[in-house]
Amino acid sequence: MANKRYNTKTFDFVVNGEHVYFTCDTTNTKNVFCHHVFASGGGKYYEHSRVSYLNRTWETFEYETALLHAVDKFPKNMREPLRLEIQAVAQNEHEKAETFWQAFAANFAALSTEQKQFVQEHTPEITNMHQAKIVNSAVAMLAAL
Repeated sequence: MANKRYNTKTFDFVVNGEHVYFTCDTTNTKNVFCHHVFASGGGKYYEHSRVSYLNRTWETFEYETALLHAVDKFPKNMREPLRLEIQAVAQNEHEKAETFWQAFAANFAALSTEQKQFVQEHTPEITNMHQAKIVNSAVAMLAAL
């Protein structure tokens, strides 16, 4: 029985004038989850790399560690440019997260003491970006009132 693949993302980088594509997805097993990367271009044809995790990852963006693992399979002259491309994606994602946090902090600071207490008491644990956006929207609406 094959594991279901989900959360597919594709990264396209240009290195030395050649497109290198990374198609990433996730699977679950009994005890862990795995990030898979399939690399094409730069002398690779759908080459598979996999990283297994027992718990959540601590990455700047999803699939960062698995992409870096896949880059290690490329020829030496392509590794550093690919790492720089991945670092650029990480920097962009970091900047977006920082902007998001600053917007939330500004909206939360604009709340009254009672509203802040209400948000703190009625917000469950936030485990993904979708939930964070919902909370941020609710806080922004309260701040606008």
